[in-house]
Amino acid sequence: MGNINKVCSAGTEEEAGPTLKVRAVGVCGVDTNTDLDKVEVLLDSYPFLEFGVLLRQDKAGQARYPSEEVLQKIFKLGQSRKASGKHWRFCAHLCQKDCQNVIDGADEGVALLDKLVRAGFKRVQLNPTLNNGVRVNQQKWPEIRENLTGLFKKYAGALTFILQRNHETKYLLDPLLKSADRPANVTYLQDESKGLGIKPQKRIAPAHDIPIVGYAGGMNPENVVAELGKAIAAIETCENVKAIWIDMESGLRTKGDGRGEPDVFDLAKVEAVAIAVQAAAWPKNQAANFGLSSA
Repeated sequence: MGNINKVCSAGTEEEAGPTLKVRAVGVCGVDTNTDLDKVEVLLDSYPFLEFGVLLRQDKAGQARYPSEEVLQKIFKLGQSRKASGKHWRFCAHLCQKDCQNVIDGADEGVALLDKLVRAGFKRVQLNPTLNNGVRVNQQKWPEIRENLTGLFKKYAGALTFILQRNHETKYLLDPLLKSADRPANVTYLQDESKGLGIKPQKRIAPAHDIPIVGYAGGMNPENVVAELGKAIAAIETCENVKAIWIDMESGLRTKGDGRGEPDVFDLAKVEAVAIAVQAAAWPKNQAANFGLSSA
C-alpha cells in the first residue's frame, strides 16, 4: 500500500508539479435535504473537500439529486462566495439529459456550462452511462468527440472536464485521453462502480498516464485512508501522473428505516472522512507531509 505521508504540496490540473499531490477529496451527493449552512462550515474547515452535485432532471428532488429550487440556491451561494472572495469548491456531475446535451454540443448544454462557471464551479464530470440515464449511439462517437473537443477548448481556464471512465465508456472516451492534443483541462475518473458504491478488488494503475487522475468506488469513512493509500500505490509506476483525487458518493449516505426516514447525504460522515484523511495526512500537524489542495 502507498504511504500517503510522502505526498507533497498541491496545485490545480494546469499546475501539476514534479511531485505527487492529492488534488481533492470529492464528496458527492448534496441534495434537497442537505443543510447548506453546514456545507459552508465544512468548506471553510476542510478546504481540500470538493462537494459534488448530481444533476439529473428526471430524478430532481429525489435522494442524491437536488430539486431545481435547491440547485438555484447552490448557484446563488456559489456566486455570493465567489464575489466575496470566499473559498468555494463544487463539482457538477452531469447525468441523463444534462450530460446528453453537453456531449451532443446542444445549446442547452452550453447554457448549463455557462451557468456553472458563473456560479463558481471549476470542475464538471460527464457520466455518459446507462446507469446515469444516458444512451450513446456508437455511430455518433466521432461527432461526440468533436463536440467535446470544442467544449474543452471553449472553457479552457474556466472549467476542467472529468470523463467518467469504465468498461462502458472507455471506447468512446479513450481517443480523447490518448490524443497528443488533449487539453490540460481534461482528466478522468476511474470508476467502474458508476456511483453504486462498489469497491474494486484492486486499485489499478491508470489506463492513461496523464498528469491528473481520479479514483472512486466503495469508499467510506472507515476505509478512505486505506483506499487512498492503494490509489497512491497504483500510480507509483506512472511517469506522468503528478496528482490524484478520490471521489465518494454511496459511502456518505445514511438510509432511513423505510418508514418515512429519507436517504440523506450525511454531513457527519463527510466530516468523518475529512478528519480521517487530515489525521493520516498531517501527522503531528506536519502539513508539508501531504498535498491536500485547497485550489
